Amino acid sequence: MDNFFSVGNPAGERRFAGYTREDVEKEKEEVIEENERNAIMNTLAALEAAFRIDYLERCQKKKHDPLSRQFRAIYTAKRERVSLRDDIFQVWKLYSADARRTVSRVENAYRYRNWLAHGRYWTLKIGDPYDYATIYRLAEPAFALLGDA
Repeated sequence: MDNFFSVGNPAGERRFAGYTREDVEKEKEEVIEENERNAIMNTLAALEAAFRIDYLERCQKKKHDPLSRQFRAIYTAKRERVSLRDDIFQVWKLYSADARRTVSRVENAYRYRNWLAHGRYWTLKIGDPYDYATIYRLAEPAFALLGDA
């Protein structure tokens, strides 16, 4: 990416004709920020898929642990139209203290994900904004939780 925004890049010279050095740097930072947001979206999408697959597998395999039994009760009423936040996350938070902490952190990150996914047209009130490193640190134990269960 640095090469694209460099002074010596012929394509960049055409692309950024008339730009000041500060304008080029500003656009470069905007592209980096947008790429980071895309990586965050991809990570959270993969995490959502993992939670939903875990839910469906627990229902279909008819496991006998308390978490699976609660999921089957929801499945009877909602099938695949289960809500990630209102159903899956809530049941996971009842499962154990470790699960409650992990899932609560992930659930909070989904507020940021919803803001990203739905146009960013409202003022987001979440405290510090999420960056990719933070999302990765949240996702890693959540993936492990799903793998251990």
